Amino acid sequence: MKRQLTLRIPGWTSQLCRERLSGYLRTGRFGPGRVRSWIQRTNPRLYRAYLLKEQLREAFRQPFEDAVVLLDRWLAWAIRSRLAPFVEVARMVLDQMEAIEAALYLNLSTPASRRSTTAYG
Repeated sequence: MKRQLTLRIPGWTSQLCRERLSGYLRTGRFGPGRVRSWIQRTNPRLYRAYLLKEQLREAFRQPFEDAVVLLDRWLAWAIRSRLAPFVEVARMVLDQMEAIEAALYLNLSTPASRRSTTAYG
């Protein structure tokens, strides 16, 4: 019987955002790409969850039309993923889709400091 590898790495690796990787990960023998490829090989479910999280974040960074398309694709992928937390989030997003689309249309997912227009004219 083949022994399954378990993921025994510090908790900070659950936050593998590209912009947050720093210090040891950038300069050490484990570069950002190596950590992600190692996780992809050793724990495919965790890697798939990471990709789903990143895709959802990216959807909220896009202009309205692109964001809606990315969100629809993300919903299909999340439901098919068979990862229970993402299936649950996808169902919540579907329930609140009208409000989410309104927030995307009004650019409410972008911090006020990065918006091109201001509310006071």
